[in-house]
Amino acid sequence: MTDIRLFEAGRGRIAVLRAGASVGVLERARIGVRRMWMATRPDGSRGVFAARRDAVAWLARR
Repeated sequence: MTDIRLFEAGRGRIAVLRAGASVGVLERARIGVRRMWMATRPDGSRGVFAARRDAVAWLARR
C-alpha cells in the first residue's frame, strides 16, 4: 500500500485517500461494548473492523 493518506474529517471520522482520490471514510463506532472502526466506501459498501489498519487496507484494496 503506497500513497495512502488519512485526513481528519470531523470528530471520530477519517477520510482515506489513495493516489489523491477518495476511497472512503472511517468512523469510530461502539458496537456492543467494543469500540470498532466502521469503513464506508463511495459505492455504499460497509465493513466493521477492530483495527484501523485493517479498515484502511480494506478501503484501499481494488
